[in-house]
Amino acid sequence: MKTFIFMKKSDLLSVTALTGIVLILYYPLFFSEYAYTDELVQLWLYKKGSGYNMFLPLGRNITDAIFNWLFSSIDTVRGITRLRLFSLFGWIVCIPAWYYILNRIIKEEKLPEPMAFFIVLFLVTSPAFSISVQWASCMELFIANTSGLVSGYLLYKGIQYTDGRVSVSVGTILLSILFGLISLFTYQNGFGCFFIPFFLQLTSQQRLNRKFWIAAGMSVCIFVVYYILFKYSIKINHIGASDRAGVSIDPGNKLLFFFTRPLASAFHFTFLFNELNLIGSVVYAILFIFWIGVTFFKRTTGSPKDKLFFFTGICFLLLLTYLPSLLVKEKYSSNRTLLALDIIVFITFFEMILWFFKTSKTRMLFVIVFSILFMINAWYNFSRQFLLPVKNEYAALRSYIENNYNSRIQTIYFIRPPENLFQKEYHITSSWDEFGVPSSFFEWVPEFFSRQVIFEKTNSRKLAEQIIIKNWLGKEDYRTAAPPVTDHVLVVDAEQIIKQWNNATMQEAPVKVQ
Repeated sequence: MKTFIFMKKSDLLSVTALTGIVLILYYPLFFSEYAYTDELVQLWLYKKGSGYNMFLPLGRNITDAIFNWLFSSIDTVRGITRLRLFSLFGWIVCIPAWYYILNRIIKEEKLPEPMAFFIVLFLVTSPAFSISVQWASCMELFIANTSGLVSGYLLYKGIQYTDGRVSVSVGTILLSILFGLISLFTYQNGFGCFFIPFFLQLTSQQRLNRKFWIAAGMSVCIFVVYYILFKYSIKINHIGASDRAGVSIDPGNKLLFFFTRPLASAFHFTFLFNELNLIGSVVYAILFIFWIGVTFFKRTTGSPKDKLFFFTGICFLLLLTYLPSLLVKEKYSSNRTLLALDIIVFITFFEMILWFFKTSKTRMLFVIVFSILFMINAWYNFSRQFLLPVKNEYAALRSYIENNYNSRIQTIYFIRPPENLFQKEYHITSSWDEFGVPSSFFEWVPEFFSRQVIFEKTNSRKLAEQIIIKNWLGKEDYRTAAPPVTDHVLVVDAEQIIKQWNNATMQEAPVKVQ
């Protein structure tokens, strides 16, 4: 309630508008039925008493508890819709906190007033936000990112200057650590939002100060506490840590990875590029050089040495923001890992753009134009690049298996489609495993998809578990394997089925079954 008490009428209108934008952009989640990749694994395996724990070996204990609770409460694909709405409404509850925190810092640091609204609007239109509500396997992100922000804000507000000396109360430190651990034990990259308050201050003052170093030191302390608790959790739960969570110290390769992949994606803002796309790399290079030039030669004061020191400090804090992914062996800078880095790059870059506009009218015009652009692009990312192809794929494959399965079927041969099928069929962009990629492309999907469809058709989990399921990537691998086909075998050629479904949908004709 305090959040709302301290808000002016204009702030409440802003929060209401942001909430309305979220509902308008993502309203299809209320009625769309589909299942995407890991959702099927989690739906099938997260059952009461199963002992399944996908996230404990990754150090995400809170997430594992949430998934165990929510997925074990549903049995059907339709039930996954409720889990996506859990994430959607979770974010809606968090939006006032994000706006309130950012607005307080922006006023305190005397930054342009439209920034609070603009940053939260960027948040809800970002690919990472879309993923967190469209994919139930990422429904925990609102907890991780918001907890990280609260952890950083508590420290930011708790640092006091008295007679030139810095002091932070023990209570503030403990609360900051608590929210930081909640973030890390939910989704490690969400902790990067811890640095947003300090980036806002850095952006305003254009110099490094003691708060900067305190934040950096405090974040390292929280990481250390988390790592100790994570190792203890692994020990008491008698499980091994995932190879993906293994620590890898390789500064040279990690720095190259950071500046060519995660940071490149952050400079694309809400626009999706394939991670290997040349145009995306060129856009990143131009914007990055422009940002460096303005920051180094126009915004900062002092000697070249002082400017270099300041720029090095910014890069250091950017690295800390993405530290969880830089410490582990896995190098996979998917959009879902980038929310904190995306927001921080957005803050530094667009505050610089607002700096060029000296009047409130031109600033407001700029914000309005780019807000509309971000909203249109977010709609396209969600509705066209993700939802349309995934819904069609799910409907086509489910319909085919339901129509062709009978009591004689003992084995399913599943021919997985190529990774670029959606790109060819819908002329869209693929981005990591999150946008524009068929769910059935992934090796682990055919088994759980087929079992779930058979279970929902027969209402017999035992019968679904008895089915033998084999899969191959593409027809060439299938022909090479040359498995025997009898009356007891159902062949599922995903690419052909999806193409037939799309053609039939356009022609409003029934799908042929072969």
